[in-house]
Amino acid sequence: MGTSTLSDTVRSLGVLTDSAASGTADDTSASLEQRILAATIRCVGRWGVGKTTLDDIAREAGCSRATIYRVLPGGKDKLLMAAGEHELCGFFARLAARLDQTDSLAEVLTVALSEAVRAVQHHEVLQYLLAHEPEVVLR
Repeated sequence: MGTSTLSDTVRSLGVLTDSAASGTADDTSASLEQRILAATIRCVGRWGVGKTTLDDIAREAGCSRATIYRVLPGGKDKLLMAAGEHELCGFFARLAARLDQTDSLAEVLTVALSEAVRAVQHHEVLQYLLAHEPEVVLR
């Protein structure tokens, strides 16, 4: 499967933004956004969606609530969606890299399915949510 073809397909699906793929985004704001998104995932994995507050996320990210609102406006719901999208983007980027190494449709299907199963089974935050707040994941 050609490298450029699959990467182009992944980008066209919105999985990788041009700035994420090329590294041309403002490093400071991108770094802060990455820190906030990572902190969100850690907090949700620790306390769940219901008990995680923006104060928890700000403390974990080493910034203020105001900074979170400035970098990722829209409140907790938008932040949780952005963190989920960030996790999905990471999954699809890793999957694209693996699929670029395949030569046949059978191999593509095998790799894609096995990687998806592995990702779900080994994602600690997702497993926590499925065990403690399944309605958050399954709605």
